[in-house]
Amino acid sequence: MESASNQHSQPPFLAAEGLTPSSSVPAAPSGFYRLSVTWFQRLTIEHRVLAGFSLVFVGILIVSAVSYHNMNILLVNRGLDGRSQDLIQLLSNVDVAMSEAEDTHRRYLVTGEASYLEAYKRVVKQKPTFTAYLSDLIRELPEHQQRVGLLDRMMDRQLNAESKAIAQFQESGFRAVQKMAFEGAGKRELGVIHQIIAEMDLHERQAIGRRVVESAAGTKTTIVLLGIGALLQLVTKSWKHSAIQSPTTYERRYVTSTAMPRSCGNRSSIR
Repeated sequence: MESASNQHSQPPFLAAEGLTPSSSVPAAPSGFYRLSVTWFQRLTIEHRVLAGFSLVFVGILIVSAVSYHNMNILLVNRGLDGRSQDLIQLLSNVDVAMSEAEDTHRRYLVTGEASYLEAYKRVVKQKPTFTAYLSDLIRELPEHQQRVGLLDRMMDRQLNAESKAIAQFQESGFRAVQKMAFEGAGKRELGVIHQIIAEMDLHERQAIGRRVVESAAGTKTTIVLLGIGALLQLVTKSWKHSAIQSPTTYERRYVTSTAMPRSCGNRSSIR
């Protein structure tokens, strides 16, 4: 009785083939993969190719957008780096010129040599040019505008103090300016100028360092994205090739296993 019931409990197609429920019948895929295989099988060749190209096209659009963004950042940083280098060089020239003005006016007060006075006057003539260049370079840098305003005022104060010392020397001689000749008429203003220039120079060098790191990261990302773009092109070709092929071996096994009960049941009924 039990053996008969066991035989009846087994599906007809298993009994016909001499299989048991634990035999190695390919297990049907489950979940998302099963739905994907079913959906893929129902698509025509044209739809398969269209779906593949659509997915790859979206991927290429994303890669292109991110690459363009990184390239734009790289170009902007390159322009900012060039302006920072120009500003650093100009600040160095200003620092040298103001130090030269302080040195030449003292030498003139001590020696009375006209050559030192001419060198001092040359620096005075350069001052408006320096100010104009500085204003142009920091036009879009609000963090420097206050510093440049203070720098311009300190330069004027230094040159005015030195000009007064020179005029006093020409009127009253060396004894009237002896102390200023050894200490410098604009020594305090020159110290403030050095400090302002040092702060601006440090700020710009740190900004260049940050932009170099950002540009390097963007370049690395762009290279990776270019590799992904090449991979997507390969995927496109593979998708096109697989779309026009017959179902895979696994799919054929899956279709055969799902169709087996019907065929085996018909065989049993014939018997």
